[in-house]
Amino acid sequence: MTFIRILALSLVAMALTGCAKLENLQPANFSAYTVDASTLSNPAFIKGTYTEEKGGLLSGTLVRETFVLGLDGHTGFLAKHLNTSMPLSPGLHSLTIAYWIGEKRGSVPVRLDAKPGASYVIKEEDGEKTIKTVLSGFTPNYLYIADEKTGEIVTPKMADLLSAVPDRYQPPADAAVPIRGTAVRPDILDVDAVYVRAVDGRFVREQKSDALGGDDYYDYEAQVMLTPGLHALSIGLGAGPFPGLYPILFEAKPGAAYVVKFERGLKRNGTNKWFVYTVWIEDEKTGAVVMPKVDVQSERLRTL
Repeated sequence: MTFIRILALSLVAMALTGCAKLENLQPANFSAYTVDASTLSNPAFIKGTYTEEKGGLLSGTLVRETFVLGLDGHTGFLAKHLNTSMPLSPGLHSLTIAYWIGEKRGSVPVRLDAKPGASYVIKEEDGEKTIKTVLSGFTPNYLYIADEKTGEIVTPKMADLLSAVPDRYQPPADAAVPIRGTAVRPDILDVDAVYVRAVDGRFVREQKSDALGGDDYYDYEAQVMLTPGLHALSIGLGAGPFPGLYPILFEAKPGAAYVVKFERGLKRNGTNKWFVYTVWIEDEKTGAVVMPKVDVQSERLRTL
């Protein structure tokens, strides 16, 4: 996203924040993941990590955390320490796993086939600093999931920078089911979108060039081809190189054609204002809503 876009979006956000009174906003319906392990048969568990690194007199303490940011259509993990074990039903799951290292944050999509009785932990590795990453100001961090008991790595190490991810999603050659995103361009400088960012833990390759800003970014409305059946999808929320990631399990039906749609605006949650993406999926051929509307956090704003 270019500097002009960032500045424009920031000005809009400040204007909306000042104009909207908290009590006049619709309540957001955030869906936090809450599962009682006693209701599951031989559940698996997953947790993050929390460490504090003591620095020098000037640098202070550096906090490093990994955690589950989203899981199977649920979001909103806002505990003080986000490394509490969470129960999982055995089988396929779509996750967004994330890290905080001081003020630096990042997240990646993951497809996890949870084994009965397994215990998983989310791991992070710092990417190597090179001349290129130092000059660009962006150094990738890598996230993955390991078996806590054996140490076996059960998901590929995934960089939070797309430019550091060579292994992209490979669409099927035939018998494919299309799904596309939606983009809204209110003016020549601005674009907002929801779209399929990743399939089964692999980032989608489709991109195009922005002639105005020189950025490379997705053709948000391009079709992504899926094989019929159940997939772990990651829905990208917002344009630019660092969108939000909303993980869902989605079953592609033979002969269907899908479109991800959205609304975006201010809503309230408790005493806070949030920019919220309301996301749903339709079958373009029939108009049927195949994934109902759900609110997903985008950005919390200062309440005036």
